[in-house]
Amino acid sequence: MRKWVLGLLIFGLAAGLVAAQEAKVITIKAWTVGPDDPSITRKLNLEAAVERLNKYLEVVGADIRVEIEATFVTTSWSDYKRANLLALQSGDPAKIADIIITGHEDIGPYAEAGYIVPLDDFIAKYPEVYEDFFPALWESCKYKGKIWGIPQDTEARMFYYRKDLLKAAGYSEEFIESIPAKVTAGEFTLDDIIALGQKLLEAGVVDETMAIWHRPTPGTDWFQFIYAFGGELYDPATGKLVVDKSATLALFKFMKKLVDLKLTPGAMSQISWPEIHSNFSGGKVGINLTGGSWNFAEWQHDPYNKSFEYLWENIGFAPIPAAEKGGKPVSVSHPLVHV
Repeated sequence: MRKWVLGLLIFGLAAGLVAAQEAKVITIKAWTVGPDDPSITRKLNLEAAVERLNKYLEVVGADIRVEIEATFVTTSWSDYKRANLLALQSGDPAKIADIIITGHEDIGPYAEAGYIVPLDDFIAKYPEVYEDFFPALWESCKYKGKIWGIPQDTEARMFYYRKDLLKAAGYSEEFIESIPAKVTAGEFTLDDIIALGQKLLEAGVVDETMAIWHRPTPGTDWFQFIYAFGGELYDPATGKLVVDKSATLALFKFMKKLVDLKLTPGAMSQISWPEIHSNFSGGKVGINLTGGSWNFAEWQHDPYNKSFEYLWENIGFAPIPAAEKGGKPVSVSHPLVHV
């Protein structure tokens, strides 16, 4: 899929040529964000694409070359987006990047404000660059029938569980390995996650409040639990966001139950992300209720440094189960795009 990065830079090059006219070097500015450190590839892949593009320009005898000034920040999403918006609102080309990585949810507001341009014509011109994209990702880049961004990456959310700790608590290997299939079939529910946590605690495999941990901050992960309890987030008829009171209340009761049973700390919001990852990847916490697909790679690097083999042997994962038997498992995703 690296071809798309080359195509993206060609878009930037075309824009730069208009401004620079006969310039021998076209400079493209790009802003990228993690905010987690392993996501620095969002910057590195642009830099690698520039090298490939310059080799191509040399082969075809073009008298121009491309330079890229790419930044990668590990600040919070809110700080990153605020800085982007202030720059865009200034209207000063010197303050605005040519390429910005952001969440797909920004496409609508940015398009309405005139900050970004539709890319349909460019994409149609270079179809071979984009032929291997997941079709669903293009949907996340559309607004009012046009494509305004190029997909960068996306992810899946799930819950992780320590297979080694479940085995130590008395669960059979057959049962442990069957959890994902049971979740998919609607045979394993959110209450069954609670049951796993209780068994871990009762068996003395984990300490009190160390059975089930979750993210300490607000975030899209919580939406999947609204869905798990049969709720909705918006009204398709009006296009407006809604608060599903019954599903939200069910979620709050579920989270309170985790605390009341001493499976989860009452002050979970005071625990840092590094502490969460360290305790789970190190085998001190039994279940990570709000994990992401990227965590598996994250735990293989500093400061956790677990091998792939260790993680694969000791950690299992599955979608968020339904709240009731027979329901469908859920997950959410947050596509990032280049605009």
